[in-house]
Amino acid sequence: MLRISRIEERAVETYPFRWAFISQLFLQEDALALAGFFPRDKFKTVSGDDGEKSYQYLSRSLIHMGADRPSHAEGLSPAWRELAYDLVSPAYVAAMSRITGLDFPRP
Repeated sequence: MLRISRIEERAVETYPFRWAFISQLFLQEDALALAGFFPRDKFKTVSGDDGEKSYQYLSRSLIHMGADRPSHAEGLSPAWRELAYDLVSPAYVAAMSRITGLDFPRP
């Protein structure tokens, strides 16, 4: 689903900070499938108060930190499962390491 070649074609800009704009990372039909089938299960409420303000929002992990597969994959549409597996793929990790110059841990 992820067009990893689009990542590999880009260079990181350095001014005014490190950034990259990667266009057309998804094909139109894949973007529509992701938008149309956004996950609706396994959300949890996260709330807190830092003394200045309070906050509350819903959160659902697509991939737990350090994991090599999606969280609660059974509730994901095929498009979201494909995206999650792309995000932990060796090809994606290698592309992100190359573009950023950082050593990303392999899931």
